[in-house]
Amino acid sequence: MRDLFFKNLGLKVLALCLAIILWFLISGRGVSEITLEVPIEYINIPPGYEIVK
Repeated sequence: MRDLFFKNLGLKVLALCLAIILWFLISGRGVSEITLEVPIEYINIPPGYEIVK
């Protein structure tokens, strides 16, 4: 069990550091938002039904 944690310790520490750096780079950008206008076409609406906005 001990070997599981300490084998390739340098690579594990490096991977952890890279993950933390990537986390801060991505989370520091703030919220991204994209607005798209997509037309909607209603088909096969049964008689008596009404589309309300």
